[in-house]
Amino acid sequence: MKRAEVGDVTLVEDEHGIVTIDYGTAIATAELVQDVIDRSRDLWGEERIAVLVLAESATDLAKIGAVLSLEDLADFTIATAIVTPGKLGQLLGNLFMKLEKSPYPQRLFTDVVVARDWLRQQIAVDQGDGKAVNQGFP
Repeated sequence: MKRAEVGDVTLVEDEHGIVTIDYGTAIATAELVQDVIDRSRDLWGEERIAVLVLAESATDLAKIGAVLSLEDLADFTIATAIVTPGKLGQLLGNLFMKLEKSPYPQRLFTDVVVARDWLRQQIAVDQGDGKAVNQGFP
């Protein structure tokens, strides 16, 4: 499985088709998010991936939303599950989801296991092996 680091952020393909991007305690900025996207494209090339994002905090959600809403990401990204811990993370995540106009399914979670299950369903839909799963908040 592939693995990389972008500063303090780790990218790991835990299972085929699902890439976990763990920001750890790093504050996600638009620039850092763009660097992570660029590195992901270097590693996975034309392969479509589902992304599990683990992030504790972010700054300037509007700029991050602008980076993540680029149409060409839909060719590369099957779906994104964002796992946020605690109430502050949930508030920021909900604000982020309202600001972003995503070209691919994305959803906010508090549980990694549930998020992975949802991503597996999205991969099945993308590969024509399943029924569409509604986008939205749990």
